[in-house]
Amino acid sequence: MAMLLNQQHREFSERVKERTTATKEQLKAARSVEQQSQQSWRAIDKYQDTLEELASREFTPRLPSPHRLSAIRRERAQSRRTSTLVATGVAGLLAWQEPTVAAEVSVFVTLAGTAWVWAMGRWSWTWASRTPALTFDPSDEVAAALEAVTSELDEAAEDAGGEESEPRIPLAVAAGWSPVPGVTADSSGAELAASAEATAAVASASAAPAGAAFVTSAPPSPDALPYPIAHATTPQEAADCLWRSLRAEGVDVGWVGDGERFPWGWQLTVRVQSGSPDDISANGTHKGLITRLRLPRGSGVQVEPWADPGDTCTVRLVQRNPFETMGELPYRPPLSRSINDIADFGLVMDTSPLAFALAGLMLLMVADSGAGKSGVMLALGEVTTACYDAVTFNIDPYGSGIADLGRALTASAHSNEQIVAVLRFFLDLAKSRARMRHKYRMGNTWKPSREHPAVCLFVDEWPKLSDEAKELLIDLLLVGRKEAVWVFGGSQFGTSDYLGAPIGPKVAARLLGSCRGDDVTALLGAGALAEGYRADRLTPAVSPTDLRDAGVVYGKGLPGMPDRPVRYKFREITVDQAAMLSEERAAAGLPSIAADCAEAGLDLAALLALCNTDPDERPLPSILASIQYALDASDSAHLGYVPVTDVVAQLREEDETAWSRWDHMDATARRREQGKEIARRLKEHGIALTTERVGSLSDAQVKISVYMRHAIERAIEELP
Repeated sequence: MAMLLNQQHREFSERVKERTTATKEQLKAARSVEQQSQQSWRAIDKYQDTLEELASREFTPRLPSPHRLSAIRRERAQSRRTSTLVATGVAGLLAWQEPTVAAEVSVFVTLAGTAWVWAMGRWSWTWASRTPALTFDPSDEVAAALEAVTSELDEAAEDAGGEESEPRIPLAVAAGWSPVPGVTADSSGAELAASAEATAAVASASAAPAGAAFVTSAPPSPDALPYPIAHATTPQEAADCLWRSLRAEGVDVGWVGDGERFPWGWQLTVRVQSGSPDDISANGTHKGLITRLRLPRGSGVQVEPWADPGDTCTVRLVQRNPFETMGELPYRPPLSRSINDIADFGLVMDTSPLAFALAGLMLLMVADSGAGKSGVMLALGEVTTACYDAVTFNIDPYGSGIADLGRALTASAHSNEQIVAVLRFFLDLAKSRARMRHKYRMGNTWKPSREHPAVCLFVDEWPKLSDEAKELLIDLLLVGRKEAVWVFGGSQFGTSDYLGAPIGPKVAARLLGSCRGDDVTALLGAGALAEGYRADRLTPAVSPTDLRDAGVVYGKGLPGMPDRPVRYKFREITVDQAAMLSEERAAAGLPSIAADCAEAGLDLAALLALCNTDPDERPLPSILASIQYALDASDSAHLGYVPVTDVVAQLREEDETAWSRWDHMDATARRREQGKEIARRLKEHGIALTTERVGSLSDAQVKISVYMRHAIERAIEELP
């Protein structure tokens, strides 16, 4: 028992130390925010209170049940028997193979064993203590339980040996601890055993995790019915409410407690007796809890399993929007900060600030359309354009990216020609900087400064990049971090078939808005959903006035932020705010990398001239524009082609009359005539674009006609 209690004490101490370290880091981050607000001061006060509470927290052991003790004794006895059997087998084998050596070994073992037995009787302090010293000051109940266990062992020894056992050694306590409070060192076991029965009652299945307080009230009765969490007004009532609902959903609950009230609802700790805390976040149980507790669907119940102990988790019951008190966008003057400074981006669900530095980050955000991906990218870009030691480039093959920041950006690239040129340019710059930083004695990484700024590339709509652009981007992700050429990527999908390679898990910082479960596991690993990273339960915006969970993300790998499955919310930057900041920062002047580019032998002026060329100045023929639009909207766009049937569907939307005149024909004849009409219109404009045959997505054995992406892009480039 003493061994188990010492193990509990060690785990409790390590857990308190780990949480203290994390809280100190959060406190440091909150204090370093450049513009303090009432919200940040509240967070600082909360962290300080947490540190004080951790410093004063006392260890409360949970006594193992008799069944647990018996099981451990059986395991140790089995281990001894196994060891004896192995030793006997080895001795027998040795005697059979080498009788002479076996005789010598037997003599040695006999002498050593005799000396060992003699030493046991000579110096009692060496082996006589049956119970290891406790590493904590035991309470009356713990001392009584240990005395009771020792008495049982003595009685068992007397019954087995039939002889008087050796005098029992008093309960050993590690150096530095006083005797048991209220009991003298020579107190008899009878005086301590008076509370043994009460102690056994405490050591029940409802014991709290090591280090937590015991439940102050009994578990709900077996016939107690669940009720909505809105009826709970105290931590005890919230624990009772959650306990009833979990039990009704078939969860084998061992303990519920540590209730804490937040502006958005309740946070509690749950321990299960069997199964796993992951069972609570399973879809069936999650939906049942939503109904029984009457909470918002999707975000109402959030589960964060603990790594240690593995039978425990944190459960958040969210009754209202946790980000209503986020506050306004802090004002950042032009050239007022370094890319190394910590910036305040928004709010964490526990009301602490979402604050981290962008220096050294390779970041990928995956989120559906309407989930706020472009808004988060704009929030990151707002910080980089306020820095005196960073330049910002905007890359988006389909939309506008962070173009709302306008003149605060060094350049934007939208056409494939521009994007490939920008990515190849900065890949060459990264390779040159690897040599240049040794000249400037920067060490192992490039040190951004006013004279040698970092480069921040914002790449939105990653899957819509050409294959060549994807290859360049992946190469840049692998070599750019040390040379201060950093990529902030955005995509609606996180799997390798959309990104071009399984690069997602290798990106240091990952943000997930509303997305598929496959995207979560592709970026964070197979167990991410069970760990509580349920971005698949976030809801994207459905209209400009109904934003739902737009801008809400899960994150991993953000500097100074713990890797926990809690939700973050980025502040929204309006178009008017971005326009005002753009003009203000452009008027103050932007950082420049011209000197570094010149030293690397790169023509920055030519790149900027190319990026300033409007790719829309050359209008596309309507038939080619329709094919390109159908490619961007097609489900097979990530595979690099668009089926002719999707092109026809797009053309019918544009001109129903012209493209429905073959509807009276059978399917084969209709497809043939529609294909001939597309080819005729392409030929009118001198466009040499032909179809290819590939396997269908639904059945690889069925071949369909498609237009390949590379052929479409080549046709656009060859236009007169």
